[in-house]
Amino acid sequence: MAERIEEPEAEAGGAPEQASPAAVALALGRAGKTNKAFDEDARAFLRKQSRLIDLQTEHLHEQRQVILSRLILGRWKDRVTLALQALTGVVGLVIAGAVAVMAWQAHQDHGAVIEAFSVPPEIAQRGLSGEVIANQLLDRLRELEADTVTGRPEASYANDWGGDIKVEIPETGVSIGELNRYLRRWLGSATRITGEVWRTPTGLALTARTGEASGKTFEGAETDLTSQIQHGAEAIYAGTQPYRYAVYLQTHGQPQQAEATFARLAASGPSADRPWAHAAWSTALLNQGDLEGAALHGREALTEGITSGYANLVQADTGLSHEEDILSAARLVAHRADKGVRTPELPDRAAGVATHSAIAFDLGDYQTAAAGFREFSDMGTGAVSTEGRAAAVRAQPREVEALALDHDVTAARRLLASLEMLATNSSFAATSRTAQVVIDQQMEDWRAAADHLEVVVATIRALGPASRQFVHRRDWSQLAVGYARLGRLPDAERMIAVTPTDCDDCLRARGEIAAIEHDRTGADKWFAAAARHAPSTPLAPTNWGKALLTLGDVDGAIVKLKEAHSLGPHFADPLELWGEALMRKGDLHGAAPKFAEADKYAPRWGRNHLRWGEALMLSGRYAAARVQYQAANGLDLSKPDRAALNVLLARTASAPLHG
Repeated sequence: MAERIEEPEAEAGGAPEQASPAAVALALGRAGKTNKAFDEDARAFLRKQSRLIDLQTEHLHEQRQVILSRLILGRWKDRVTLALQALTGVVGLVIAGAVAVMAWQAHQDHGAVIEAFSVPPEIAQRGLSGEVIANQLLDRLRELEADTVTGRPEASYANDWGGDIKVEIPETGVSIGELNRYLRRWLGSATRITGEVWRTPTGLALTARTGEASGKTFEGAETDLTSQIQHGAEAIYAGTQPYRYAVYLQTHGQPQQAEATFARLAASGPSADRPWAHAAWSTALLNQGDLEGAALHGREALTEGITSGYANLVQADTGLSHEEDILSAARLVAHRADKGVRTPELPDRAAGVATHSAIAFDLGDYQTAAAGFREFSDMGTGAVSTEGRAAAVRAQPREVEALALDHDVTAARRLLASLEMLATNSSFAATSRTAQVVIDQQMEDWRAAADHLEVVVATIRALGPASRQFVHRRDWSQLAVGYARLGRLPDAERMIAVTPTDCDDCLRARGEIAAIEHDRTGADKWFAAAARHAPSTPLAPTNWGKALLTLGDVDGAIVKLKEAHSLGPHFADPLELWGEALMRKGDLHGAAPKFAEADKYAPRWGRNHLRWGEALMLSGRYAAARVQYQAANGLDLSKPDRAALNVLLARTASAPLHG
């Protein structure tokens, strides 16, 4: 419907009225009949009409100005009205937004609020008012939090105060503070702590409670109120922050109570706390020497994505020599890191580097493993946390082992020498000596390896029950092999007999000792068991193939070496042994490519260059053989291999070797 347009009101006095149209027409008619007899009345009339028109024109012009002024004023009036309405709306939105923010903050309130305690008037008069008691309790709770050191992120707790502990003092009247307090009570989930102090026949009693739960009461002499407040704070901390309290107990000389709390949380605690409880329980068991339990609960934590569960699992399964479990755990963490799944303790990059390095190590790709351990060590060296720096230190001997197993003994020795300054405790010293053992083994210096292992065994046995299990499963088995290679077979049998048969190192050691004793049946038995126990790693079939080659079963050795190569395609040892087996069969043209392929993964392996040169020489390629001999001459070699190379270099110094 069209809007009605209001006409502006006429000014006082109004405009002059117009003459009748009929009168005007009559006057014009009379005036136009003859010029001479022009009617004077008509002329006068027309003059008046002309003046009237002028007046009307002037009036309309003035009226237009008035109308325009009123329209302009009306427009400004409308704008001011709209502005006031908008301002009112904005103020309303600001108030509503402020209330919404307060409501959201109230909803997100997960801290702890201590209300003033109820105290007897005579005690309050002496300065121990309810507010004073509440503040004393607040101080004790903050001290407990400060004394609890854990790498667990605050956001992962089922009930996290986030350091937000405060005393609440009620306000009188209606205020923003009272509104905020009401919203926090209504919408928030803060832990509310209340309590009271009263007299007893022997002194004072203090009760502290959280929420609607029953409180715990602590009695004592009136002069011992500080101790009662401390006990009350510990009771509240244990009830509301059980994981943190267990960590507090563990670091303050109460490991059994801490372990019991972790066990309870792992079994029936909040879902957010259970994986962390498994991880902490795993650490406690690891410190007590229960490697099986530590591995079990580390795996439970790892299933839920807790990285510390992986670290404990690796330590425990390394002690148990369970390589398949280590490999599967590393693959799980690496997969998560590759997919960008964040871990609570480590950055994605660090977790990925650590686990990919472990995978490469277990699959015989020692070149990749050494580079990864070096990168992880560099990342951890600059870490802020103690755990990060400790991980970096542990990675350094692993890099030494990887370099030695990649047959770059010179680099391994150089790195180990640079790490000696870090050997500030017996545990690290033992780990460094174990790395030295790997170097000795690669150089086939069995006497030095046995001497170092004897020191390792004695050192680690003194560290505690956890280390003893580690010794029995790894170092004892390697020492047994060292004794066998030194011809001390009774000592070897005695040492290997005390090791368990669910241990990869122990099973392979039994197979090696049987091969040294020329016991083909025993060697097959124990290497087969080792292959079943760790079906995804190439070590068992590699050692089995090497043993069969020593025992004269060349075709059987090639079968096992092919299997090892399929499991560890970047593992140089099966390829080099495969080349030696083909040489035994007279397949010199087939052997040389195996040595060449092994060189891609262990380019500084002196023995591989030596055998490569022999295959080339025997196939008539004397110049190419000389190149390999010269390469081997600048690399690490065992004493027998060095002696053989010296003969070959001397005989090919001026002319090709014939015959």
